[in-house]
Amino acid sequence: MKTSGNLKKITTFGIIICTFLHGLCYYSFNITLIDFKEIINKPLNDVSVGQTVRNLAACVGSILVGSVFSNYGNTQIILSLFVAFEGIMAAILTIVPNLILYDIINAFIGLSCGLIETISFVNIVNLWDEKSDPFIQALGFAVNFAMVVSPLLFSPFLSNVESEEHDLVCGESHVNKTANVTQEVAPFGKLHKSQIWMPHFFIGVMMAIIGSCCVILECRRIKYEEKNNVDDHNHETISLKVDHEATKIQEEQNTPYSKPCRLLFIILCCLLCAIFWNLHISKSKAVMMMTAISSSMAIGCLAGLLASMRIRPMAMLAILTFFLVIGNSILFFAASELELLAWIGGVTCSFVFGNYFVSVYNLLQEKAGMSNRIGSLFTVSAYILTAIGLPVLLANFIECTPIVFLYYTSSSITASIILYIIIAIICWGRKFKRVSNDIKPNATRNKLSIDHNFNKLFVFIDLLYY
Repeated sequence: MKTSGNLKKITTFGIIICTFLHGLCYYSFNITLIDFKEIINKPLNDVSVGQTVRNLAACVGSILVGSVFSNYGNTQIILSLFVAFEGIMAAILTIVPNLILYDIINAFIGLSCGLIETISFVNIVNLWDEKSDPFIQALGFAVNFAMVVSPLLFSPFLSNVESEEHDLVCGESHVNKTANVTQEVAPFGKLHKSQIWMPHFFIGVMMAIIGSCCVILECRRIKYEEKNNVDDHNHETISLKVDHEATKIQEEQNTPYSKPCRLLFIILCCLLCAIFWNLHISKSKAVMMMTAISSSMAIGCLAGLLASMRIRPMAMLAILTFFLVIGNSILFFAASELELLAWIGGVTCSFVFGNYFVSVYNLLQEKAGMSNRIGSLFTVSAYILTAIGLPVLLANFIECTPIVFLYYTSSSITASIILYIIIAIICWGRKFKRVSNDIKPNATRNKLSIDHNFNKLFVFIDLLYY
């Protein structure tokens, strides 16, 4: 995208605001899942299917970006329109009493999510090119900040009517223990039913307004580009061949990997993202704990934003993996003994969550380049496990045996470390090969220089002799 500095900054700010509102809307469904069980009067397993449908639709939306919208439409306008559409659908979802309609609207919301998350990252790369790393981190910070605000915004409107489903599933001994704890203090005062339609309606209105403003801004940017294209038409015609050759050389320098190696690198990064993306450890004992974990994610993402200006993505991932292993180890071995350790482990892991996705994205952009199709594939990988039914699978066990979630996270972290090692070996191998290729010409030139000097010496001796 070729545009003026001010328009570029305003457009970037608009993308970040749209991403924040999207995160505020989309991730609120993790908090309001039990309320939707009350609204549509269905068990938790049936309601969890909506999350699977939503994430499957997110994969479809991301694929549409790479195959359709990137070729036949202005992606920034599409982003703005689907931000407004997602807000409207989320507001409607809160008043739907039917499970089928609930799943259908979740599909529309997921479709919007896939489009928004793919286009927002790719547009930032198109705007800033090699300077995009801090702005990609800023997008991640916007999402994580939304996850901090979301529990605070929705908690006054959540239902505090206790459900008997846990009693029926997990047995009487657990029932008595749970009942004694939950009846001591009412979570939000007097008993009241869910009123989550209020914050969703407010967010929907804000998303519609911001989306409309971004459409107007993009139309202004297009008009500015058309004016510049007319002014520079003659110059571009004369220098087209030179610019094309310069661009080709620059692309080769930016992406030194061969096509098979780039493809392998893309697959590995997508696998790394797919395995890691669902490691959110939500010890949802209270909304306050979710807020603390989300705050840690936002702080971690802010720290990553500042660190990305100095630290390369590969080193950033190594640091994040180190903290992730520590946090998960605390949760796995000690959290069941002391609640404080559960807080420490959860906050440590969530500190990593805010950076991991964007760090892998930055690494992929640096090593293999970025396009709409690659961005679509990357976003699909982020939602693929939830799209094939992982939340429904965990929902069958996590209420009675929550340790199953830590088993899953531990195995996922192990797989992530293995993938990271493979990626590191590829990067170091390519670097060693480039260094070797650079040394050989230098050695040849030095040898030629020495031979040339010896030839001069022999000529001088011959002259003296004769």
